[in-house]
Amino acid sequence: MLNMRDKGVVAVLLLLCTSIFYWHAHQYEYIQDDAYISLVYAQNLIEGNGLVFNANEFVEGYTNFLWTLLLSIPLLLHIDPVRYAQVLGELSESIAIASSQGIARHLVPKRHVLWSFITPLLLASNGALGFWALCGLETTFFTLLLTAGALTYTREIQSGRIGNMPALFFALATLTRPEGIAFYGLTVMHRAAYFGLIGRFSLVEQLRTSLPFALLVGAQIIFRYVYYDALLPNTFYAKTGWDVDHIERGLVYAHAFVVGYGLWGGVFVGPILLALFSQARPFFSYVALLTLFNGIYVVVIGGDVWSECRFFMPLLPLHYMALQELLFVFGNRLSYRSNRSMPLGIISTIFVLVCYNSIYAAPSLKHSQASFIEHNRRLEEVARYILQLEEMPQTVATSTIGIIKYRTGVRVVDILGLTDAHVARYPELLPGVVAAQNDVMRKYNVSYVLDQKPDMIFFLTGLKPIKAAEKALYVSERFLRNYYAAYISSELPIFVLDVDSEFAGDTFHNARFVEHYIAGTNAMSRDLDTAISELTHAIDAAPNNFPYAHQRLGVVEMQMGREADAMVSWHRAIQIDGRCVKALANLSIFYVRRGQLSAAAPLAMRAVQLSPYSQLVQMAAGMSVIFSDARLALEHLKKASAMPGINRSEATFFVGLAHKQLGELQQARDIWETLLNENPQDNRLRKALDSL
Repeated sequence: MLNMRDKGVVAVLLLLCTSIFYWHAHQYEYIQDDAYISLVYAQNLIEGNGLVFNANEFVEGYTNFLWTLLLSIPLLLHIDPVRYAQVLGELSESIAIASSQGIARHLVPKRHVLWSFITPLLLASNGALGFWALCGLETTFFTLLLTAGALTYTREIQSGRIGNMPALFFALATLTRPEGIAFYGLTVMHRAAYFGLIGRFSLVEQLRTSLPFALLVGAQIIFRYVYYDALLPNTFYAKTGWDVDHIERGLVYAHAFVVGYGLWGGVFVGPILLALFSQARPFFSYVALLTLFNGIYVVVIGGDVWSECRFFMPLLPLHYMALQELLFVFGNRLSYRSNRSMPLGIISTIFVLVCYNSIYAAPSLKHSQASFIEHNRRLEEVARYILQLEEMPQTVATSTIGIIKYRTGVRVVDILGLTDAHVARYPELLPGVVAAQNDVMRKYNVSYVLDQKPDMIFFLTGLKPIKAAEKALYVSERFLRNYYAAYISSELPIFVLDVDSEFAGDTFHNARFVEHYIAGTNAMSRDLDTAISELTHAIDAAPNNFPYAHQRLGVVEMQMGREADAMVSWHRAIQIDGRCVKALANLSIFYVRRGQLSAAAPLAMRAVQLSPYSQLVQMAAGMSVIFSDARLALEHLKKASAMPGINRSEATFFVGLAHKQLGELQQARDIWETLLNENPQDNRLRKALDSL
């Protein structure tokens, strides 16, 4: 038992660890799009549609059953479910940190209480754990349940009495993540072996204490089979696919964890050594079993869709407990051969190195955070666009489904198959369509997706396909014929179904051009010569109705000062497909700047018909008629200046010019003076003001 002084030390240090963790978590705060998938299921459940993603489509497109049910609580109480998910994730990890201290103290109760705080401090200092705490996913909740299961099993080992608590915690873990069932299976195996070795094994007792697990998990399996007509979550069918690439991706993923947070393999080797030499051998043989299984499991499934080692986080408390024990054993042995200060220095150095490792990973974490925030910004922009339409689309197809579905409520077809059973179970893969090496989402069925006649199809990366499912759309004749890229903003396109679409028949082109197109697009920001070369290869290999390589080629040529070539490329894009919005707008603006307004206006007005919500298009339309119909120009330019995007200042300048054309000189002066205050070095504004 701890005395009052030690209890005070424990309380203060736990508060310190929790504070460090909270700071870490808020450094990397963001929300995962996949968290919104669970929120959609919870929302549909509360609204009476059932535990579904799309109404009347019974597909288990989540792998966090209990977490999804918990997210229904704030929706029922009409409180912010996103903030609720964040608080629950943060609270879960805080309790897990405290639980890890409890395990460490119970393992070797006679040690000084300070030894039990190495693990909590390491957990609090781990950036990746903080990274996943506020993202809205179940990672830290699952970590808590596994840690609690390990804590209660530790007490069984120490007391020699088997209870129901490990079964209960591991059952809740399994309801939260499917791999929980494997962790409990390993726990049962270890318990049977341990109690068998000490001569206290009882099959009846083993079965009795596993009853909570069997009842809870069995009920979920029955529910899944009856409700979804499946024995496994749909995500299993969407992601599985055994090949050498899976193993390679898994090894790369595991290597990132080992280097970043795993003490260069110490987290795997440490438990094995401790199972042989530690005072708490039974417990660390258990940790070694879980650690080796999890490592093999993660490698075999190919790692995770995302970086930052998510699949290794749930066992991190056990990993760090092994490191803590290694430090003690190592220091204890050294103390017999040297003075006491030497082992303390070595232990402190190792501890600092582990903490530094997490700090060293901070740039990567910040980069991932920024990527996810930008990812969400684009999806929120798409959702706002859909909601402002006079007529809501009936179906949207995309690979990033959470935010769009949660914000708009439209039917969303998941082209990757996570929430679509047909894509997941009956993929139709096309020859030559290559998935990215680190991408585990490789299944798609273009024919099925297009049969759904989605009103809109969205790629997160705009006109550049990244996922194999997106690349496959580009080789579909039916997609190229029936969809064109309208712009939500200047740089964010969404493919819109043409009103004159015909869905009969489809052919698939050679996919070689897609990789050249992607390479050329990627090179546009760093090497214009390479961009020209790759886009030219794409044009040579592409079908004769693929306009986007010509459109991008024109942009590159304009950046290189080759205006005549850019005009040819944009004209070619429009000849191939008269719905090529960006080529229409760019060519129109080019004609305006050359004073050829009669050539500019038809192009701009066609672009407005196709893409009225694009800032660039509205600006082009206003500029093209500013001298022939200043009132109409003002209407377009005001729309452009009110839209978010990189052309706001330019559009606002022409708003002033339209007022001047209408004789409204004071309005023009006010606008240009405001712009000049924002851009004091703009000589064009000074000249415009002088002309009034």
